[in-house]
Amino acid sequence: MRKKWICLLTAAVLAVSAVGAGCGGTNQDSETGNTGGSETTVSGDENGEDTATTENVQTAKTEITLADVLSAPESPTEDFAFSVTDGGWSVEAYYGTDEIVVLPEEVEGEPVVRVGRGAFINDSAPTVRAVRLSDSVKTLEDGGSFINNETIEIVVAGSGLEEIGESVFQNCASLNQLVLNDGLVEISSMAILNCPSLKELEIPDSVETIGSAGIYNVAEDFVLYGAAGSAAETYAEEYGLTFQAID
Repeated sequence: MRKKWICLLTAAVLAVSAVGAGCGGTNQDSETGNTGGSETTVSGDENGEDTATTENVQTAKTEITLADVLSAPESPTEDFAFSVTDGGWSVEAYYGTDEIVVLPEEVEGEPVVRVGRGAFINDSAPTVRAVRLSDSVKTLEDGGSFINNETIEIVVAGSGLEEIGESVFQNCASLNQLVLNDGLVEISSMAILNCPSLKELEIPDSVETIGSAGIYNVAEDFVLYGAAGSAAETYAEEYGLTFQAID
């Protein structure tokens, strides 16, 4: 009888040991599974900074002055697309990368007389911030040589410009300086429209006509300069613009 109880006790001890060993094996497998699982990593530089944040930092633009534009050299003819027009060539597009563009006087011995519709449209030349027309350019074509351009800040006319066509400077958000020449005759309807950065403009006494909304929706504190009794003064009175007479 005593031997029977001893045998039963020994069997119980062995059973408990087996269960413990089984539980220990299960825990070990679980720990091994956790160790072997995939890890989630966060990308960044050595300092733990998010690289995307660094990439979004933009360098401030260097200011371009009128003096810079006036002293800039003529741009290479190969940077432009031209088409044949009455009396010479018409500029149809610019493919260069300069910030200041100076139109050539002539191509293959023939003068550049016009800037065509859409030549600088819709930021087609995104690096350009200023344009100086050559003295040979007579016309900025109807339909918008610079329409919807958001990068150009300064445009300087050459001595030969006679006509600014319809919608030439329409929706030019960054345009803040427009220098016109003595000899200009006509500023067409909506020629300078929706240019909120343009705060002043001097109209030469040679201008005979300023069309409907020819200078409209510019900066709130806009001032129009011109000779007393000129087309500029008449236009300013009609459209409620601040006018200042100059000698």
